[in-house]
Amino acid sequence: MDGDGNTFSNYRVETEENGKLPRKICNLVKFCLFLLVWMYSSVYLITTAPKVPSTFLVPVLPYRQYVIKSRDRKHHSDIDIEFSGPLNKRLIKHPDQATNLDPYIKVQVESFDAMANETALESQAWVLFLLANQDEMSYTIKKEFTLKKKKRRHPQDNQPSTSRGDYHELNVILTNYHSGAFGLFVVINYNPVSTHVGVAGGIMLLIFLYVLIIWDLADRAFVSLLISMGGMGLLCMMNARPLLTEFLKWIHLDCLMYVFLLMLIVRIVDETAVFDFIAALAYGASRGKPWLLVLILCVCAAIFSALLDNVTMVLLMGPIIFRLCHKLALCTTIVLMSVTMFANIGNVLSPLNKHSILKFDIDPAFKAQHITYGNYVLHLIPGVILSMVVAYAVLYGFFQKYLYNTSKVFGSISSLQVRADKLKKVGAHLSQYQNNRITQLRRIENVQPEERKNVDFQLVLSDLKANCIVTNLPLLIGCCISLAVLFVLCLPTIDNTLHHLEPSWIALFATMLLLILGNLQELDVLLARIDWRSLIFIAALLVLFKSIRYLGIDYWTINVIHNLVCNTRKDRQLAVSILVLTAVAAIESAVMPNMVIKSLMVTEAINLSASCDLPFAPLLWSIAYGSSFGENSNLICSLANVIAAGLAHQEGYRYTYKNFFIIGFPVTLATLLISTMYLMFAHLVFNWHGTSVQS
Repeated sequence: MDGDGNTFSNYRVETEENGKLPRKICNLVKFCLFLLVWMYSSVYLITTAPKVPSTFLVPVLPYRQYVIKSRDRKHHSDIDIEFSGPLNKRLIKHPDQATNLDPYIKVQVESFDAMANETALESQAWVLFLLANQDEMSYTIKKEFTLKKKKRRHPQDNQPSTSRGDYHELNVILTNYHSGAFGLFVVINYNPVSTHVGVAGGIMLLIFLYVLIIWDLADRAFVSLLISMGGMGLLCMMNARPLLTEFLKWIHLDCLMYVFLLMLIVRIVDETAVFDFIAALAYGASRGKPWLLVLILCVCAAIFSALLDNVTMVLLMGPIIFRLCHKLALCTTIVLMSVTMFANIGNVLSPLNKHSILKFDIDPAFKAQHITYGNYVLHLIPGVILSMVVAYAVLYGFFQKYLYNTSKVFGSISSLQVRADKLKKVGAHLSQYQNNRITQLRRIENVQPEERKNVDFQLVLSDLKANCIVTNLPLLIGCCISLAVLFVLCLPTIDNTLHHLEPSWIALFATMLLLILGNLQELDVLLARIDWRSLIFIAALLVLFKSIRYLGIDYWTINVIHNLVCNTRKDRQLAVSILVLTAVAAIESAVMPNMVIKSLMVTEAINLSASCDLPFAPLLWSIAYGSSFGENSNLICSLANVIAAGLAHQEGYRYTYKNFFIIGFPVTLATLLISTMYLMFAHLVFNWHGTSVQS
C-alpha cells in the first residue's frame, strides 16, 4: 500500500497512462504464466485416468498365510498399503513395548518373476500388532514398502535376471501368528506419490498462490481457481488423480451450504431493525469512546463465537460494524479485522465448530484420558482470556492513531458505482442501496480529521435510535422465530446428542422457516446480495489445500514432530512437545488449514503420550491454541477471515492481505506467546493434569 492508501492493483490503473509499456509487459507475462498453468493442468487432466486403488477384504485364519496377488502386472519398487482392522496402533509404532503375549501378524511384499520362476524383489517384514479384544475397535494405518533385490545364498544367484519386467507379479503376504481369526480390510496403491516430490510441488503451488494474492496481481477467486487446477494437474502428473466422488468430498459442500444459508439469513435480518438496535445499544454502552466501542464489539464476538462459531459471528457482526463505522467515520477495516480476530480467539472454545479437535473420531482416547467438553473449556478459558487481553493491548498500542485514518478506509467508490449500475438490471431496491452507500462514503470522506474525533455522543446516539423503527413487523417476528430454532437445534450437538444433525442441515431448516414466515417473493433480489465471490474462493481453496495434502506433506510434518520430541532429554520432553505442537499447529493453520492435519496431530499427541510417558491433556491444549490463534495471521486460511473480506468488498472497502497481515501477525505472535506461557506455567510448575494413561 502506498502513502495514499491505494493497493497495487489500484496503482496500476491510475498509472496506466504514465507507464503503458511496463504495464503491457507485466500483463503479458501474467497472461503467459496463467495460460501455461492452464495448458499444463488441462493436458494432464485430459490424458490421465482416475486412479482406483485395489481393495481386498482378507479373512485371516489362525496360524495361516494369506497371499494377495497383484492386479497390476507392472514392475514397481514402492507400494503403499493401508490396513483397517483390530490393530494396536501404539504397539505398531513402538514395537519395543510389545511382549511375547501380544498377538501379531507379519506383512511382507514380494515381486515374483514369473518367467524365471523366482522372487526377484522383496521388502522387509513388518509386524502388525493386534488388539487383544478384536471386537473392540477398528483402526486404520498406512505403510509404504520399498522393494529391494532379494539376497541370494550363492554368489552366482546374484546375476541380473534376463526376464522381462512386465512379467513381475506383486504378492502381499500376510502370516498370522495368532490363534484367533479376524477380518482385515486392505487397500493397495501400487504407485504411491513420492513424499519428497509431492512436498516440493506443494510448496511451489503455495508460493505461487501467495505471490499472486499478497501483491494483488489478480482477483482472489480467480487465483484460487487457477492454482487449485494446477494442484489437480500436479496430482495427475504423479499418477494420483482422484475419483470424482473423492474430489466432491474435497469441496466440503456441507460447509459451503452452511455459509450460504447463513448469508441468506443475515441478508433477510438486515431488512429489519435488529442490527440498528444492536448498534445503538453498543454505542450507548461505549459512551462515545471509540476504543471502548471496539472493545465491546470484540468481547461480544469472542463470547458468542465460543457459544456458536466464528463464521456465524462475523456474518452477524458485519452489518453492525458497518453501521457504527459509517456513523462515526471510523476505520472500518481495522474494526472489522479486530472483531474477526477476536472471533477466531473465542472459536477455540466453540462446541459447534466443525474443525474442533473434540469432533475427531478418537473418542476412546478422550475417554481414557477423562477429557470432556467441560474440562476442555475449564483448562482453555484462562489462556483465552489472557490472549484476549494481550490482543486488545496490541491493537490499542499499535493501531490507536489509525482508527480515524481516511486513506486506509475509503477507496473503491468507483467500483461501487459500477456495481450499482449492474444491479439496476436485478432490482431497483439493490441499486438504491448501493447509491446510498456511495453517497455515504463520499460524505464521510470529506469530513476533516478534527471533525471525526469531535463527534457529539447524544446526537449520534439519537440518530442510531431513529433507525430502530420497525417497518416490517411480520418479518421481524419470523426472524426471531427462525433464529430461535437455529440456536435451539444447535444445543443438542454440543454433547453429540444429535450427532447425525450437521450445522448445514440446521441452517437449512432455519432458512426455509424464515422464507416461509417472511413471505419473501423476490428471491432474485435476495440472491443478488449473496457473496458468491467468497463462496467460489472458499471452494477452490478447499480443493487446493486438499490436493497439496494429498501429496504427503501431512505425514512429513508428523514425522518431524515425532523426531523433535523423541530426540529430546526426558526431563524436557513435555516443554518441547508443548512448544513444538503449538508452533506447528499455528504455522499449519496460518499456511493451509485443514481438519486432516489436526486429526493427525492429535493422534501423534496420543502416541507421544504413550511412548514418552507424557500427559496427554497439555498436548491437546497446545494443538487447540495453535490451530485457532494461527488463523489470525493469514487472510485466506480461515472461513471467518474470508467472509469478513467478502463483506468489506461488497461495501466498497479494500480489505487486502497485506493490511490483514500487518494487524494480524503481531496479534498472532502475542496470543501464541501468552498461551504457551500459560501452558508452561500450568503444566510444568503446577502439574495441572492427570497421570498419563496409555492409549
